[in-house]
Amino acid sequence: MSILALITAKLEINIEGKYGWAEKLPTWRIKNNLTDLLLDGKPFTGYHLWLFSLVLFLLHVPFLVYIPWGLRTVLKSWVVFVCLWS
Repeated sequence: MSILALITAKLEINIEGKYGWAEKLPTWRIKNNLTDLLLDGKPFTGYHLWLFSLVLFLLHVPFLVYIPWGLRTVLKSWVVFVCLWS
């Protein structure tokens, strides 16, 4: 988990630079009451949709290879996802 968090952080730093939350990236943005609540006032962007999707996919790859699929193990992968973005 630590390696995935480090790689994701370094990727974001290299893509976004000093302008956080995709401020200067050419992507769509959604900002409303729900995004204000969930994202602490920041907009939801296309960049972050695809980045979150990539990380979720990577966290589920073990299910395709060797870990049996089950509610408990899937919930554990979601806990890891939430911890990565906290």
